[in-house]
Amino acid sequence: MPNADRVDILPDSLDGTTERHGMDTDEYGGAVGCEADGTLCLLLHGTVTAQCAADVHAAACEVAVAGADVDVCCEFLDRVDVTCWQVLVALRRILADRGKRLRLTDLSDDLRSHLQTCGLDRELLDE
Repeated sequence: MPNADRVDILPDSLDGTTERHGMDTDEYGGAVGCEADGTLCLLLHGTVTAQCAADVHAAACEVAVAGADVDVCCEFLDRVDVTCWQVLVALRRILADRGKRLRLTDLSDDLRSHLQTCGLDRELLDE
């Protein structure tokens, strides 16, 4: 389960629905919090599809303007549509231009394989 000290932005509650984005958290959830070193943590969980791309983009915009490194926690992520991966690629490039980094954490072997299949592993993985 996500850490309780993270501040939800997508959707407003990890255990319900939100009028802000109109999405059921069984399909998608996200949160942003700050680690002790100032790194922002973007938490994605569940199934993140193309229908969620606007929400992922909104979260990416929020963390991009913060001027901090970003960790994307994938521990509770089941599936991701390529559209959402592309939003993270764009965020990573924006952060790199500003001297910051984006790192995927707790990425399952299945999600890693999906990134490779999409040809985005070179864009999103540090290996």
